[in-house]
Amino acid sequence: MDLITTHANADFDALASMVAARKLYPGARLVLPGSQERAVREFMSLSEDLAKIEYERDVSLESVSRLIIVETRLAGRIGRMAQLVGKKGLEVHIYDHHPRTAEDIKAEKDVYKKTGATTTILAELIKKQEIKITPLEATIMALGIYEDTGSLTFPTTTMLDIDMVSYLVSEGADLNLVASYLKRELSDKELKLLAQLIQSTEIHIINSIHVAIAAATSEEYVEDLSLLAHKLEEAENYNVSFVMVQTKDKVQFIARSNLPFVDVAKIAGVFGGGGHHSAAGAVIKDMNLSEVRERLIDYLHSHIRPDIKAKDLISAKLPEAGPDEPVRRVRDKIAASGTEYAVIRERGSIAGIAAIKDLEKAISRGFGHSRIKGYMSGKIFPVKADTSVYAIQDIIYEKGVGCVPVFEGAKLLGAVTRSDLLRAFHARLFEEPRGKTSGRLYTLNLTSKIKRSFPKKMAELLKFIGRTADDMGFSAFAVGGFVRDLLLGVENLDIDIVIEGNAIEFAKRLAKELCGCYVHHKRFGTATVFFGGKFKIDVAMTRTEIYERPAALPTVKFGPIENDLFRRDFTINAMAFKLSRHGFGELLDPFKGRRDLKEGRIRALHDLSFVDDPTRIFRAVRFEQRFDFRIEPHTEDLIKKAVGLKMVDRTQKQRIREEMIAILSEEKPLKAVRRLAELNELRFVAPALKLTRPAAGLFDSVDEVLAWYDAVRLKRRHVLNRWLIYLGALLDGLDTAEVQKICDEFVFMKADCAKLMSYKRSADKALLFLSRKEKLRPSQIYDCLEGLSVEVLLLMMAKSGFQTARRRIMDYLTKYADIKLSVRGDDLTKKGIRPGPHFRQALKKTLHAKLDLKIKTKAEELDFAMRHFKS
Repeated sequence: MDLITTHANADFDALASMVAARKLYPGARLVLPGSQERAVREFMSLSEDLAKIEYERDVSLESVSRLIIVETRLAGRIGRMAQLVGKKGLEVHIYDHHPRTAEDIKAEKDVYKKTGATTTILAELIKKQEIKITPLEATIMALGIYEDTGSLTFPTTTMLDIDMVSYLVSEGADLNLVASYLKRELSDKELKLLAQLIQSTEIHIINSIHVAIAAATSEEYVEDLSLLAHKLEEAENYNVSFVMVQTKDKVQFIARSNLPFVDVAKIAGVFGGGGHHSAAGAVIKDMNLSEVRERLIDYLHSHIRPDIKAKDLISAKLPEAGPDEPVRRVRDKIAASGTEYAVIRERGSIAGIAAIKDLEKAISRGFGHSRIKGYMSGKIFPVKADTSVYAIQDIIYEKGVGCVPVFEGAKLLGAVTRSDLLRAFHARLFEEPRGKTSGRLYTLNLTSKIKRSFPKKMAELLKFIGRTADDMGFSAFAVGGFVRDLLLGVENLDIDIVIEGNAIEFAKRLAKELCGCYVHHKRFGTATVFFGGKFKIDVAMTRTEIYERPAALPTVKFGPIENDLFRRDFTINAMAFKLSRHGFGELLDPFKGRRDLKEGRIRALHDLSFVDDPTRIFRAVRFEQRFDFRIEPHTEDLIKKAVGLKMVDRTQKQRIREEMIAILSEEKPLKAVRRLAELNELRFVAPALKLTRPAAGLFDSVDEVLAWYDAVRLKRRHVLNRWLIYLGALLDGLDTAEVQKICDEFVFMKADCAKLMSYKRSADKALLFLSRKEKLRPSQIYDCLEGLSVEVLLLMMAKSGFQTARRRIMDYLTKYADIKLSVRGDDLTKKGIRPGPHFRQALKKTLHAKLDLKIKTKAEELDFAMRHFKS
C-alpha cells in the first residue's frame, strides 16, 4: 500500500501537496498526522469526502510498502508515520521545497527545488506528464501555492510558482474560492493575541540590523500562529521578526526574514525546528519564554553579520569645491561627474555637502553667481569604511541627508548616496530592462485595501479612470491625501488624480463618459469633473513647479509623476498608486511616506520646502495634530528658520487665510493653534495675537457648546461655519479695530467679516443684559439676540461665565428664534388699515405678545394688532 503524508498542523501547501502527489501515485491513501490549521480544517469540512482524506488514528500502518512524504523531511513532524521510517522493505519518496539538512529522513527518491511552495514542484511534474486534474484539485493546489507565497508576493516566490498558478487557472482553479480562504477574518481570541504581540514587540539593533521580537502568553495552543506572524509583519513591515507564544507546557516559535544573510531556518534549527530561508518555525518544550528570548538574542549577536559595508557601496568619487566658488560652477562640476552631490572643503576639512537639485533651484532664481557656501548643507554624518549598509540607511533616513562621506582613517574614500543604497537593496531594478519599463519603484499593491476601504462603485470608478487614461495613451495615478488616508484607514472620498499627459483633454473625455461636466484652468493644467449630483474629481497634469523667488506662486511645467510627487509638501502626501489596467493599485512611494505614516512623523521633502511655500508650515501643524503625529526634528528646524526669516510675511494673506480656515475646521483645533503659538506663527495673523489662557479656555467652551448644538433638536438647523466660531475665540482678546484690520488684510468674505464684527460690537453688552438675575420676558431675550447669526450666538454662549445667560441663549435658539406670526400685512389691509411703517411696529408688538404667551391663535394675533391700531 502507498501512503502519502505530510507534517502535523498541516497548512494549505501541505494539503495541496498531498492531493498533487496522489496524481503521481494513483491509488495511494492520503493520511494527515495530528491537527491542521484552522482554515485547512474549515476547507476540509466541505471537501474531505471528495478529496478522500484520512486521519492517522484511523489507518493501519502494517501493510504500507511505500511512504510518500511532502512538505517536510523530518521524522519528528509526521506523527505516527515516523514509526515506518527505517522499516525493512519500506520505500520512501520525499517532495519538499525546504533545503536539505543533516536530520533529514533518508529516502530512495528525494525531490527538492527552490520554489515558494512544495505544491509547485508537484504541479510541474503533473503538467509535464500531462496528467488530467479536476477543477477541485486545481483549486486546492492553487490554494497551496498562493498561501506559501503570500499570493505570489513573498521574496521566496519564483517564476515557476507563477507559471504553475497560470497552469492551474487554465485547468479550472477557482481563484474566488482561493481568496475566500486565504483572507479569512481573525477570531476574537486571535485579535486579542495579535494586539498583545504588537504591544510587546521590542526592536533590537543587532550588528546594525533591526530585529523585531514579539512575545505573548496563551492558555491554549495557537493553531494558526503563522497567520498572526504574517499579520504582524504585514502591519509593521519588519525585515526580521520573531514571534513567540508561551502556552502551558511549550513555546511556539515563528521566524520571518527578508534579508539574504539572516537564514531563519538555521535559527529555528537551534530550537529543534526548521523551515526555509525566509520563513521557519519550531515548538520548544524544554524552555520558557524568557529563556527562548535570551538564547535567541545571544545567537543573533554571534551569527548575524551584514555582508555589505560602506566601502562596497561607493559608486563614484564626489567632486570637490571651495566655499567661495559660485553656485553655477559647482553645479557644472557635479553634472560633469555624473553624481548628484559635491563635497565643499574649507581649510582642508569638509564644511558641507551641496546637492545638484538645490543648486538648480538657486540658478533658476537668478543666484547662479552666489557663493556655494550659502547653498550647501552643513549636516555631515561621516562613516567608517566598514560601517554596515543598514547603519547608513538609518543615517540617511533619520537625519534626512542625501549622502554620507566614507572615511578610512583620515582619508576620504567617497560617499554613499540614496541611489547607492537603492542599488544595494534592489539591485535587480538597475539591471538592463528586458522590455519596455518605467523604471519606477513600486513598493506595495493596494488593490485589496481599495476593495475593503471603498464602496464597490468607487473602486470601479478608479479602474474606469485608469482604463480611460490607457485608451488615450496617458498614465493615471491617484495621489496625495487620498492615498495617505487610504493607508491610514481614514475615509476620504475626495479623489485627486494626476495624469502623465494632457489633463484637460482627459477631464473632457472623462466628463463625456460619465455624463457630467468639467471646468479647467489652462495655466495650471488642472480641471475638475462634476457628475452624479455634487460628486467631483480633481484632475491635474503631472508637473514640476519652479519658484522664481521665495514664497512666490510657482511656475508650472509638465514633468513625470516622480517630479510631481517631489513638489509636494510632506512625505506622507507624496505617494501615488497606479490606475492603469496593468499594475492597478501599485504604490509609488519614493520618499518613504508609508514608513513615516507608520511611525507618526511629519517630514518635509527638501530643505527649501518652507522657503518655497511658507504656508506649508500651517499644513505641517494641521497634519501633525489631526493624526496625532510629530513634526520630526529636522523639519521643525526648517520651520523655525523660515519663521525667523519672516518668510510668511512674503506670502499672500489670502493663502494664509485659507490655511487658518483649514486648521480651525479640524475637529479639535486648539492643539494645532497651541502648536502654531509654540512656533511663533500666530504673529503672522496679527502681531499682538497670542494664545492666552483665557483664549484656550474659550476654545474648550466652544467645543462644549458645539457638542450641545449637535445634540439638541432644532426645528431649523443652520449649516455652521464652525471655523468662524473658533476664529472668533482666537481673536477675542483683540479690540474691534484690530479685528477689522485682520478682516480687511486677509480678505475674508463680507458675510464672515460681518459676523465677527457683530460679535465684537454686541457680545459684551448682550451678555451683560442676559446675565441679569431678575426675570426676563421671552420678548426681551428675543429683542436682545434677534439679528445675530447662530455662529455669534454660540460663541456668546461659550464666552459667558454665567449659566443664566447661557440658558437664555439656549432658550432663544430652541424656543424663540423660530416663532413666527400667522397674521400678515394683507390681513391688516383687509381690515381697512392702510399700509405704512406702522405695520412693522404693530406686527412686532404682536410677535412680542405671542412670545410672552399672551396670545396663541391667528384670530388672537389679528385682534391684538387691531387693538394696537385703535389705541
